[in-house]
Amino acid sequence: MVNEGRLNKDELDSFNIPVYSPSASEFRLLVQHNACFSIARLEEMRYEPVPSISPQSIRAGFEAILSKNFGNEIVDEVFRRYAEKVEGRSFIRDEEGIACQLFILLKRD
Repeated sequence: MVNEGRLNKDELDSFNIPVYSPSASEFRLLVQHNACFSIARLEEMRYEPVPSISPQSIRAGFEAILSKNFGNEIVDEVFRRYAEKVEGRSFIRDEEGIACQLFILLKRD
């Protein structure tokens, strides 16, 4: 969209949303390293990816941030393009590469 003149390059370069989706084993290590919590329950829920759900979920979480930084007029286009790019993909996968979501119940130590 920068190449098309729809977004300002400097604004895009200064924008960052650090998102990382760890695997279950990575999450266990992170909690152990933190030492403020222990894991009471952790389940990996495997599923068949539904292409339209992930973009809708991401939009629900990030639409306001994108609107504030880049303006309301580009949000629909950003998420339309995003949906095309991630179609059939999952962000969180288990160690075998299967799409999954993590259910995590933490206990404060």
